[in-house]
Amino acid sequence: APRQDALRRLTRAMLETQSIERLRQITLLGMTSSAALGFDRAALFIHDEEARAVVGSSAIGPFDDDEAHGLWEAIELHDKTLEELIADHMASDTESRFEVFVRTLEYDVDTAKPGDEVAAALAASGPLVFTRSLRSSGALAASGLFTMPQPVSPVIAALEPPEEFLVSAIKLRGKPLGVVVADNRYSRAPIEREALGAVGFLLDASALVLENLRLLESVETLARHDGLTGLFNRREFETRMQEEQSRAQRLGSQCALLLLDVDHFKAVNDEHGARAGDELLQMVGVLLRSTLRAHDIVARFGGDVFAVLVTDTTAEQVSAIARRVGA
Repeated sequence: APRQDALRRLTRAMLETQSIERLRQITLLGMTSSAALGFDRAALFIHDEEARAVVGSSAIGPFDDDEAHGLWEAIELHDKTLEELIADHMASDTESRFEVFVRTLEYDVDTAKPGDEVAAALAASGPLVFTRSLRSSGALAASGLFTMPQPVSPVIAALEPPEEFLVSAIKLRGKPLGVVVADNRYSRAPIEREALGAVGFLLDASALVLENLRLLESVETLARHDGLTGLFNRREFETRMQEEQSRAQRLGSQCALLLLDVDHFKAVNDEHGARAGDELLQMVGVLLRSTLRAHDIVARFGGDVFAVLVTDTTAEQVSAIARRVGA
């Protein structure tokens, strides 16, 4: 019952967040919080479908034995609720040593050798527990247990797990989104087989919320960007321009506005068709992005008219930028 209550509270926290990065952190807190699943540490790897690779993204837990003892003492001293732990973690802007290390890990799934733990998790329908043993059966037991002498996957081996560790894919409608690795490296506590259902529930909830956040991001992107060129649209540009004008007035700096239109654009449409005209506008968008500075604000104002807000500039600099774009 306490674990079910913790999972309910974690799900609520997931639904309330508007950030994919925070969602990942809440998921890992669920894996490591004593109120929920209670692993010593957990690491999240993102599945890059195009590259066929898993890439280290986030992690929670101690980096070594000294950090582990200090962490446990702090937890016992403060005895914080799950909500307080989530709030503290979200307020922190520092990365742990364990997370920094996990972000250095990456490997190509297509190079997986027989018995690779990550490949097995990606193919499985739920969490898998692996046990390091001198006898190597390589067979999956009815309890979801693998035995092998040493980790096969290079990212698992780099984590130097204890005798038992858990690997589970995060999937949505059968499509892998990531992989979570968790263990009790410092406490050496055995992994509860009855907790595997709770792990699956937590990761399934995370996958569903992730889909919602990605849909929200795409809607927000569409609302702020021109669908043809990918540049800002007029509404977003005017908002940014007001912000930059206020900032320039406050700091005593200067910004400049460039307006550009494509000569003879109607003739291109009439002679070669609307698709050729669209391709021309897209090419202009690419040209502007590649020619201007990264912090300059570029938009398609409408039709064949483009606008550029050049920030932190002088009259001489903006003249040079205009000449460069024209050339």
